[in-house]
Parts: sequence; C-alpha cells; structure tokens
Amino acid sequence: MKTKNFLKVLGVLIAVALLLAVLPMQAKAQGGSNTLNVASWTGPTPLANVSGRETVLKVGDTYHMWYQGGGKLYHATSTTPTGFTTGTENVFTGGTPVDLNSVTVIVEGSTFNMIAYGATEQEFALYTSTDGVSWTKSAVVFTGTTELFGAGFTKIDGPFLFKLESGYRLYFQVKTDGGNRYDIYAADSTTIGGPYTLNSENPVLSPSSTVTDWDGKFVMHPWVVKDGDVYYMWYSAHNGSSAQRLGMAKSTDGLHWVKSPGNPIIADPTLGYAEPSVIKDGNTWRMWLIARPSDQVVYYEATGPFEFQTIQAAIDKASEGDTINVAAGTYNEDLEIGKSITLLGPNADISPNTGTRVAEAVVAPIDETGKADPAILITSNNVALTVKGIKFDMGNTHDNSDRFVESINKTGVTLNIEKNIFASAPSCINGNWYITGTTNPFSLTLKDNFFTGSKDSNGISLWGNGHTVDIQDNVWQDNGGWAVNFNNVSGTFNNNKLFDTEDNGPDWSNEQAGFLFASANNLTLTNNIFDGLPNPYIRIYDSFSGTLDAHNNTFENAEDSTLGAIRISAGANLSGAKFENNSFINVPFAVQNLAASNLDTSPNWWGSIKGPASGTISGTVTYDPWCGDAACSFLVSGTEPGESGIFVQNGNLVIKGQVNVPGGIELNEPGLTVVLKDGAVVHNTSPCFIVNADNVTITSETIGGAKCVPTGGANGIDVAAGLTDIRVAGLEIDGTGEDTGDGIHFAGVVTDVLLVDNFIHDLDGNGVSFGGQPAGLQDIHGNLFMNNTGKGIEAGSFTVLAEFNSWGNYAGPTAGDGISSGVDADPWTHVDLYLGTTGTPSPHYVLTGGEITYEIYGNFQNVIGADFNLKYPDGLVVKSTTPGTVFENQSILTTTPGKINFMGYQMGGSAVTGQNLKLFSVTFTAPATAGTFAIDLDETTDLFSMAPTSEPSSSNNIYAAQLQDAVLNVVDPLSLTDIELWESVDASYWTKVYGTLADGYTMVIDPANAFEYLDAANPVVNRTLADGLHPFTLDTSSLPTGFYAYWAAKGVTEDAVPGTWQARMWLIITGEEPMFYLKVDGDSYDLIDGLQGEPNRLRVSGDYPLGAYHFNGTVSDTLGFTDSVAVNITFIAPLSLTDIELLESVDLSTWTKVYGTLAEGYTMVIDPVNEFEYLDADNPTVNRTLANGLHPFTLDTSSLPTGFYPYWAAKGVTADAPAGTWQAHMWLIINGNAPMFYLKVNGTSYDLIDGLQGDPNPLRVSGDYPLGAYHFNGTVTDTFGYTGDVAVSITFVEPLSLTDIELLESVDLSTWTEVYGTLADGYTMAIDPANAFEYLDADNPTVNRTLADGLHPFYLDTTILPDGFYEYWADQGVTADATEGTWQARMWLIIIGEEPMFYLKVDGDSYDLIDGLQGDPNPLRVSGDYPLGTYHFIGTVKDIYDATDSVQVQITFVGTYTVTGTFSMQGRNFRGGIPVTLTAQTLPYGPFAGETLDLLSNNLVIEHVSGDTYLITTNQPRYLNLTTASNKTITVDGAKTLNALMLRGGNVKNEGTSQDAIDIDDASLIGTYYGQLISTDPDANFDGKVNILDLALVGGNFGLTSGTAYTTWVP
Repeated sequence: MKTKNFLKVLGVLIAVALLLAVLPMQAKAQGGSNTLNVASWTGPTPLANVSGRETVLKVGDTYHMWYQGGGKLYHATSTTPTGFTTGTENVFTGGTPVDLNSVTVIVEGSTFNMIAYGATEQEFALYTSTDGVSWTKSAVVFTGTTELFGAGFTKIDGPFLFKLESGYRLYFQVKTDGGNRYDIYAADSTTIGGPYTLNSENPVLSPSSTVTDWDGKFVMHPWVVKDGDVYYMWYSAHNGSSAQRLGMAKSTDGLHWVKSPGNPIIADPTLGYAEPSVIKDGNTWRMWLIARPSDQVVYYEATGPFEFQTIQAAIDKASEGDTINVAAGTYNEDLEIGKSITLLGPNADISPNTGTRVAEAVVAPIDETGKADPAILITSNNVALTVKGIKFDMGNTHDNSDRFVESINKTGVTLNIEKNIFASAPSCINGNWYITGTTNPFSLTLKDNFFTGSKDSNGISLWGNGHTVDIQDNVWQDNGGWAVNFNNVSGTFNNNKLFDTEDNGPDWSNEQAGFLFASANNLTLTNNIFDGLPNPYIRIYDSFSGTLDAHNNTFENAEDSTLGAIRISAGANLSGAKFENNSFINVPFAVQNLAASNLDTSPNWWGSIKGPASGTISGTVTYDPWCGDAACSFLVSGTEPGESGIFVQNGNLVIKGQVNVPGGIELNEPGLTVVLKDGAVVHNTSPCFIVNADNVTITSETIGGAKCVPTGGANGIDVAAGLTDIRVAGLEIDGTGEDTGDGIHFAGVVTDVLLVDNFIHDLDGNGVSFGGQPAGLQDIHGNLFMNNTGKGIEAGSFTVLAEFNSWGNYAGPTAGDGISSGVDADPWTHVDLYLGTTGTPSPHYVLTGGEITYEIYGNFQNVIGADFNLKYPDGLVVKSTTPGTVFENQSILTTTPGKINFMGYQMGGSAVTGQNLKLFSVTFTAPATAGTFAIDLDETTDLFSMAPTSEPSSSNNIYAAQLQDAVLNVVDPLSLTDIELWESVDASYWTKVYGTLADGYTMVIDPANAFEYLDAANPVVNRTLADGLHPFTLDTSSLPTGFYAYWAAKGVTEDAVPGTWQARMWLIITGEEPMFYLKVDGDSYDLIDGLQGEPNRLRVSGDYPLGAYHFNGTVSDTLGFTDSVAVNITFIAPLSLTDIELLESVDLSTWTKVYGTLAEGYTMVIDPVNEFEYLDADNPTVNRTLANGLHPFTLDTSSLPTGFYPYWAAKGVTADAPAGTWQAHMWLIINGNAPMFYLKVNGTSYDLIDGLQGDPNPLRVSGDYPLGAYHFNGTVTDTFGYTGDVAVSITFVEPLSLTDIELLESVDLSTWTEVYGTLADGYTMAIDPANAFEYLDADNPTVNRTLADGLHPFYLDTTILPDGFYEYWADQGVTADATEGTWQARMWLIIIGEEPMFYLKVDGDSYDLIDGLQGDPNPLRVSGDYPLGTYHFIGTVKDIYDATDSVQVQITFVGTYTVTGTFSMQGRNFRGGIPVTLTAQTLPYGPFAGETLDLLSNNLVIEHVSGDTYLITTNQPRYLNLTTASNKTITVDGAKTLNALMLRGGNVKNEGTSQDAIDIDDASLIGTYYGQLISTDPDANFDGKVNILDLALVGGNFGLTSGTAYTTWVP
C-alpha cells in the first residue's frame, strides 16, 4: 500500500512538473511579451461625486463617465479627469438592459454606441445615443449558450468593445462552473451592430491553474488599450476568498495574452481595486477604478502603462533577456541588477549630444549616509546589461562610493550603455565608474552618452584583466578628473569629445583631464577631440606595454605648456604605440616622452607645413614625415624622397615627382618659397596651391619644367585678398581634359605681383584673373596664355601691365586668348613651328624603303633667336638637309643620329616677325619595315628669345605656342588577302560561298534559278579600303569549255550591235571592261554587276557554264595605295546524293545489303526473334565529296504505320515523359523534332548513327518494330558547305516465309497428279521401276511475299540418306573418281550436297522444279528404280526484296508392289468376279481394285500398288462385304498375299444399306419367293432358284453384320 501511495504521489508530481514546464512555454508561444513597463504613478485620487461601476472615455476635450448606482445608470462629464459631478440618469427606448452594472461605450462620429445586457444576462445588445443619456435599443449582438460555453454556463458579463483596424472586437467575461469561475472571451464582428462570433482562440484569458492564487477563480472586467504594436489589458481578478485586485496582461494580436509578472499591479491588502477604465491621453496614462467595498471611483495617473511603479520592482520580476521600458519621471532609487536585462528610457533612440530629447526618465538615488548608493550595482556573474536613453543624476548623493556604476569582481559581465546622461557624480574613490576583476574579463560598450558636472575623480575606472571596451560618440564636458582610467583593457575610442567650457561646472583637474592608460592595453583611438583641457590629454603610465593606435584625433588649445599633451612615463614600453594623422593645434608642448623607447608619431600635423616647431617635442620621438595640413592631405619630409613627394630643403618647400593633395596645398606661412623640381606635377582634386600668406614664391626648377593640374572646377592657384609680394615663375598650369577654373586667381587687391615665364593653357576659366586693382610692382611677361575658355588675363576694368607675353596666336590677344579692357599687352611675342611634307600619294605616308621630304616652317613675332632640335627615331635615315634664310646667323647641325639641331639668331638686326618662314628641309629614307615614326620638334630643348629684354626680371624667354610634330607612317604595300563571298537566289537570304581568296571559291549554281546573286563581306586587308568601286575584269586566258558559245547563243559576239547590252557584254567577256566591281562604303561591301552597274548586285545565270573563272582586279586604300587582286570562282552543279547502299546486320559483324535504292525506297526484313537489327550505309552515289561529320535525318510524321505511337507509348515515350530521360528525347525524335539517325561521314567511311544513342552507336531497329513504310528527310553537306535534301524511305517487313507448296508428279509430262504431303509434314511419292523416270513439279506456293524470278537452289542434305543411296549411284559411275567434265562428276557434286539437286524456278506466277543436273528448262526427274526412302533438301528462296527464307523439303519415295489373295463365296463353287478394293490410308494413291478369277487359290491379283497401309473392302452382292466397319487393313511394303477369305452369304435385302446385316428382312424376302425359279436378289447363292439352300445361308448367318462377320480374319 505504501508503495502504491508513493507511486501515485510521484505520478502527480511529475504531471504537475510537466504542466508547469509547459505553461510558460505556451504563454510565450502565444505571443506574450517579455517587455515590462515602469512608469511614474500618482494616485489614488478619490472622486467625490461618483461611485459604482464606471466606464470612461474621452471625446475631444471632454471626459465622459457612465457609472451604476442603485440599479440605475448615470452619465457625467468633466473637462478634467477628476472633476466629475453627479451624473444624469440614462433612459432607454425599445428595451432596457436587464442589468445596468455592465456597459461599454465607444463613439463613432456623433453617435455613442453602448454594448450592455439585453433582456437576459445571457445576451448583449447594442444601444445608440446622440447625447450619452437617451438610448435606443438597436439589436441583440451576441447570445451566450451552453453549446458555446458548456453545461455549467450561467451568464455573460463585463463587456468591453474595442475597435479593430477593420471591424470590432467584444471582450467579456463568461461565468461557468455553476457560477464558480469567470473567463474572458472575445468575439468579433465586421460591424458594430454584430452579430459577434466567438474567436477560435477562446477563452483569451483564464484564471490561474492554482485556485489559491490571487486570480485563481475569476478574471473579469477586461479593458483593452493598444499602444503601438502592443495590446494592454487591465482586468479584475480574485480567488473567491480575497478582494478583487487589478491585473494586467499584454498581447501582440489581442487574442494571445501573457499576464504581467507584476500582477496584481495594485494589491492593497485592505481594499480591492476593480473594474478599470484606462485611456492614453497624449503621453499621460489615466485610470479609473472602483475601490471595494465602498465602490468609490478613484483615479490614477502615470507616465506610461500601469504595470510597475519602480524600476527595481520590474527588475526583480523580470526574467533573463527581458526588456524594461522606463517612462519619463524621476525614480529615487539605486538599482541592483543580477540578471541580463535591457533598460530603455524614453530617449532610447535620441542622442543627448546631437538630438532633441523628450522628457527624461531620471534615476536619482537618495543618499543614505554610511551606505554606498551606486546608481547601478552589478550583483551577479554573467550579467548582460543594456541601458539606453536614461539620465543618471547623482546630485543627491555625497559619499565617495556613490557611483554611477559599480561591478566588483564579477565574471562575464557585459555592459552596453548608450544615449544616456551621467551628471553630478561626487568625488569617488577609484572613479565614478568602478569596474574591477583581475581574472574576470568585462565587456563595456559606451556609445553616444553625455558626461557632465562630475567632481574630481577618476571617471570610468576599469581595472583588471582582459576587459574589452567600445567607446564612441560620447561627450565629456566640464568634469573634474580623468575621463577614463583603464588598466589592462583592449578596445576602441572613436569620435569622442572632451572639452571644458571653463564657466560651467567644475574644471578639469591639472594632470587629470583626458585618458589614462596603464598596464598592458590594446587600444585604438580615432577621431577624438581634446579641447581646452589642461595637459596631458593622454597619459601613458610606467606599466604600459600593449598596443595603442591613435590616429585622426585633434589636440587643441592646451591650457599650459609645462606638460606634454601626450605624456609618457619613464617606464612605459612604447613598441606597440603609434600616433599618426593627428592634429596638434595651439599646443605648445605636444609630446613629452620620458621613456627610453621611441614613440612613433609620424605623420601628424604640428600646426606648420614645415613640421613641429622647436620645443614642441621632447624625448625619443619619430615625427618625420609629418602632415602638410590639419587634414593630413599630404606628407612633408625633412629629407628628399626617392621618386615623388614634398620635403623641406634649405628652408624651402620642395615638390618632386607627381603629387596629389586633395583640397590643395595650403601655403599659410609668410616667406614660404615653393620649388617644383623638373618633372614635378601637382595634380589635385582642387587647386594646386592656396596662398594665404605674404611673401610667397612658387617657382619651377627650370622654365616650364613642372606643372600644376587643377581639377574639380578649381583654380590652379588661389591667392587670398590683401596679400603682398606673390611670385609665380616658370610654371605650367595645364587644364587639358580637366574641369577647371582660372589658372591663377587673385581674390582681391594684392600688392607686388610677379608672373614670369609661365605657360597657362586649356583652362575652363581665365589664365589669370584679378579680383581687385593690383598695387605696387606688376611684372607680368614671358608667359604664354593659350586655349583658355576665358581670357588670358581678366582684370575687369583694373589696369594691368602685361607686355611681351604670348597669346597663342600670331595676331596677338585679339585673335588668341583675349584680355580685359584694362590690360596693356602690346607689344607681344609669338612662336610656332610646323612641318610640311611632300609625301605621295598621302601626306605623312610612305611605303617601306621609299623617300619623303619634310620642311620646317615658323611663325614669329619679335623673335631674335631660335635654338631647337628636330628629333627622329631609329629606322629613318637622313638623306639630305637644306637650310633656309630666316636668321642672319643660322646653322643646321646633325649632332647625333636621331637629332637635327637648328640654331639661328640676329646680330644687331631687328627682331624677326613673319609667317610661314622656312627654316630648313630634310629628306628621309624609310626603313624596310612598316611602322610609325615620330618626328618631334623637341619641346624640352626649344629656346626662343624676345626683343627687347624685359625688366626687372631680365627674362627674355618666349614659349612656343605650338611645335607641330609629325608622325611618319611607313606602311607595307596594300594587301587584300581574303574576303568572304556570299550567295543568294533572292538577294535577301544569303549564305557564305565556300573558299578563300587564296584557295579560290566554289559556288553552286542551279539551272532551276534564273539568277544567283553574289556579294562580299569581311575583307582581310591590312588597311581600310577607299570608298567607291574597285574594278575586276575576266581573265580570258583560261575559260570553261563552251563559254563563248554560251554567250554567242545570247547574241553576245564581236558583231553585236553597238550600244546594245550584247555589245557591252562582249567587252566584258573579252576582259576589256570589268565583269564586276567591289563596292566599298565605309564598313559595307558589295559586288556590283559590271553589265548592269551600280546599285545592281553581281548576278550569275543559273545555266551559266560550269567551271573555273579567274578575275583580276585592283583595290585602293584610303591613302591611295593599290593592290592587285586575283579572284578565282568555280561554278559547280547542286549537290546531289542519288543513291546509297543500306546494309543490315543482327550482330554488327556480318552485313547484308538492304534491298532497294534511294529513289525507289528500301525494304528491310526485321525479325521479332532479334532484339535489334542494325543498319549501316556505304557507297553513296553523289556528285561531290560529302563533308566529314554527322548529317541529320528526321522522321516524316505525316505518314506513319498503324500502331506506331502506341508502340512507343508502351515504352513510356509520351509527351509527359520526364525531362532528361531517354523517353523524353525519343519523344522529340518520333515527332520529328530531333534526328532519328545521322549519316556519319569520315573520309570514305560511311555509317548510320542512332539519333537516340548518338555517335558512335550504329542505327538500330528493334525486332518488334511496327511494320510498314517510314519516310525520313535529311540534309547532307559537301566539303564546300553546300547542302542537298535527301528523302529516305524504308519499309520494314516481316521475314520471308514459304510455308507450303504443292508438288506434282507425272510419268509423261502431260498428266500431273498431286504428290501427297505438305512442306511442313513432308511429301510421299511412289515411284515405279516400270517407269524409266517420274517427273516432279511445283505449284501454288503459300508464301507471304512474291518470290523473285529466277532459280532458287535446293541441296541434298547428306547427313541422312536411305540405305544403298551411294551404291546406287556408284553403279552408274557416280563416284568421287568420276572423270571431270562428265555428268557423273557433276552428279557426284550434287549427291554430296555441293551443287543443287534441283531448283525452284519462279517466273511471275509460274513455278517449276528444275533438274539440278540437266539445268533449266529440264524438269526435275526421278528414276523409277531410285533408292526408296526419305530424302531431305535444304534450299533458299528469295523475294523481290532480296530477303531470303531457308526452306527444308522432305520427300519420301515409296515403291509399287503386287497384292494377291484367295476370295470365295459361301454356298457357291464359283469364285470369280468378286470386286476387291485397296484404299490407301496415308498416300493419295489408288484406290487399287481387282476382281477374283474362278480359281481355287490366288484368285485375286492387284499389281502396282504403292507402298502404304490400305483398307480392304469388297463389293459382292447378296453377301456381307468387307467395309469400313470391318476395318481390315494391310501394310504394303513389298509383295503381299492375303489370307483366304470366304464371304458370308444371305444379305439379300439390305445390301448396300447402312445396316449391311443379315436379319429378318432377308429371311422374309426369301420366304416370299421361296420355291420360285428366279436369279434376282432372293437367290442368295446365285443357283437360279429360291430354296432351302438360300434359307440356310440366312439362317446360318442370321444376326451378322459386315462389322462382326470377319472379326477373326487376319488379312
């Protein structure tokens, strides 16, 4: 018993445990939220004038309340939530609710809609009103029944109407269990007036499964509010013993609810709070309740949903992973957190630094003396805490342990702190964040928080081992002490800002202002700003030994210079520390390294393009190269770089190679000189230089040796207004291909400007522009302004002196780059050189090995000297040079191969001015190899000087506006090596002609076509052909036979009438005019008919004489060079495959030819006994060689044998066959959509390839294939690519079958009788030695097809022969030794089976057996003495399709014999005249008959009886005869003597009847004639009288029949 009880208890415990385990899981699965809500509440506030069950809603600015009292319903209004006065009693029309305790009201438009009881407590009805007082019943909207709620159902109650996005939902409570239980249900309707239908998820909220729980029996009075995506339900509940209390549940769909873990949310031990009305009014939540037992209405107000009033209470009830939403308000509590949760304030998504915050949720702990009051205390290990959007204000605390966050020696803690405000922490020991744990790694994420007003403290202290941090977007303002103090921490600091406003809150403490790092740290600091703090901004302690990557940070406005902004203690290990791309602005003491190891601080911006000033850095610090500006757009070094870069040399800024500085190189320091070394290019996505300081010089190493390339719409050099002494000299400013502004732009007034020897060109703006009147010295000369979209110099109305500059045009600024009105540019200078050539036929082109002459010309303005080189490459050879006469002193000197130097100058004479002045000429010999050869007027060495020399710079340089180089093209002779020819019969659809230009072309012409057209495309030519007509004439030296005769027949002769087409055609066919033209039009090519002319295409008549034709033509390229081209075209007939042999095999080894031809079709036997029969092809009859490859043939589906598709369907070959299967492929084949087979050609080898199985599998046909005719259409292609259509017809027939044939025999060749037997059973033929020969013939064969005419041989089967056969023939000399040539020798071959014994001769419908020895037309004959026995012959017959059948013929030769016997008649002495017949039982011979003689013995002799079994019958009147009933037989296989037989007498009456018996009728007949002398029937014994002797015969034999009378006689 104890055991049983124990098991029962154990079972119950297990069931309960399972239930408890499942229920929470179900709750979550049903959509319950794991979000808790904390709000700041006020209340309860009693309402003085109302009591009883209330329903409240707000319409506009008015609150409406309906409440019940004394069985009546009242309506009260107020403009405040608590200002209700006594209400007005409601009245009802059309029916009053049975009870007014339970009502719910919503407003739609101007109508109030109420759901309340109807006539019973089991129904709800809709009532409407316009004033909330007078109501009219509309309809019953819901009725509760036991069918819906079970047998214990008693009533419905507590309705609440909720408007859905589409439709309405009615929540209400249902009393069941005889009144001991309330559940909350939901019913939906599409209209407010119902009917409402229960939702399938009901009940939606039920009592606790534990009856003693506070809500163990009754859940009632639902009220639902939706906020965002969450539905909130407040409800009343109790367990039957306690007062009603308020519960709350949440849902995501309004049907699946999860009760709050904070339930009951109001649990006054003395009062019951029930029947809530809740509305969200803006950001304020309002709730009205009735307080039991007084039913006084009370009011609560909160900043969020009514669930928890303190954060700690929510934390205590929360589960791991829950989220707690904290509404606005002040929460004077400190939080102890020992689980992983998320705290979200109202500003969870709003930055305190960049956003506009809403009302804060403020955690403000109250100081408790002697007790630590951290705002957040982590109490457990493995806590993951997220806090967002909350303000922590420690202004009410004073102890040095009243921190923001504290976590001491906790394991696995993760903090994610985002968008919070931390304010007014007291001075705390170890920091206002204190996180430790030497062996307990901690993860801290700080994002977008604001720290302010905290007192002198270490700030965030994170000490221990292996902690990780992510600190970004935070702001520290006006705090005292380190912002962070980290020991052994790794992580990132990004985009934080630390600054001091100096007038708000505590100042940062000296030496404790920024970040402090100690011990082994692995940290990255990026984009942080340290502004206005006392040094150091970053402090690295002695114990530091990790990695520190600080880049893109800004350190500015340091408060003192006694300590470095970056201060390194003596013991620090800096091997892993690097500071780069940081900016130190207004920081007198930037880096102070007290450690022995080096600190890498390269590159950084030190406030000067020349690098750190003296005293900025102390200790072992690497800082070269440094940033050239605060953005570190470029680097500057103190030493010259290898290929390119910016460096400082002799106090100057030097640029080498190509440099790209985004934003431009800012020159902000007075007295700066920038030197661009030769080859330097400043190519920025902005101005090259931005000048913001006085006394700045920008110059190139040599004149024109370096360039500035502005981009992005920028100017080349921007000069700020108000500057003095700005110099730009020897620089090229190049805007080619770029989007630019001006070359040099002066933003305003500038004093003392020197712009000398600059080349400013191809800009989208002006060369130089002035934004104000330049003052002081203006030295602008030696510059070249060219190809600028704006003016060369744009100064508006300001006056600018700009003499002796070049403007890109010989005629000066008015024709070249212009100038504004105030610019004085006269006189100006100009130089340009160009090359002229006498190249033939095209300038700058010469054939390999040819000669060409160039002349060098100049256009000059105010030039007194020229010195330049003409460079030419290897391969060109200078044949000669000739000088001109431009200068007083000039020379041409070929100093080295590849260069011709020209120098000329004036000696005291006037400057040279003029156009097209020839300086010299040079003749080159081209190389033997084609190529392009640059002939270069060398820009790097040209020197031109002006007159007079300009002051004060003493430069007399002139830039050449243009040195026009040339490219000599040495080209190979024109070569057209190939071209495609295309043919068409309709000039619309074209196919390519086989062949190439080198091998000739082969083209099919068909007499069926009136004309065939020719065209050309895709020439292979080494240069572009010239547009136009390129002629081709006929080569008449070799023409096909009959050519001139063909034309003569058309009237084309030498005598053709002039002016006719025939006369013109005569000139063409004799080669005097073009046969055709190659027309070129850009990329288009056509062949134009020589007779018809353009635009008619070349055409050839279909009956044109076949053969080879040769044409000679000339083509020319766009340069004028020509090439002779020979075109050979052979015209051939259409491809024609007229026949091909088909072969068949059953084993792929032995092949036989299929009957038929391509023209007549093929007939092939297929035999079901063979699984497959294979087809092959050979010996095609074709007029040209077929191309190697597979030539496809598809089935013609227009005519198919019966049963074809059912045959394939049985194999699964249907339209529904699965893709990718063989059946699917076969379906395509049998519908003609894929080849049935291919003719495979490989040289002279031909095969038929199966379309299903593919190469190399031979075409095969199943033995059971549907018989009938099949047609296939194919295309074959010859080696020229021409095709021919081929139709193949194959008729599949069953095997030839000769199943029977009649044999006939004759002894005289005139009278023929059928030989007994059939082909299947064999034949039997009697031969008689009395006959010299007996002849055999055949007729009426039973055969399934017509046999072929001719002789079909049959051979003797020598394996089985009658005895004596060879002896018989030996006696006639037929032996192996028979003399050759004799008939015996031939007969020997016949009887040993080597030659036919006979032939079946077929001639139409006539059939004969032909003797094998004598031959046609002699019939087969057999000697009468031939050895008897069975002979077998094996023959082959053939039908008209050459199909054969093997036929076996069996003939048994039997002999003829004499049969004798003795017959007598009872009662008579005379024995003669008895008829005896022998009827053959097998053979068709006989019957053989005879009559007895009147002899005592052997009175019967029958001769020539063939061997067989015979039935013996007699036919003697008045006697019982031998009949078939007697069944007496004898086998005759030799001479036979029958045993003696006496016939029984007395059969006088019934002879010849079926009875054939001796009976009473016989006796009666004798009695009738008894005693008379008559010789008729009654005379039984033939003695001439009827007497006792006759009667005795009857009496003695009475009762016998022919079947019983002779039973004992054995023949």
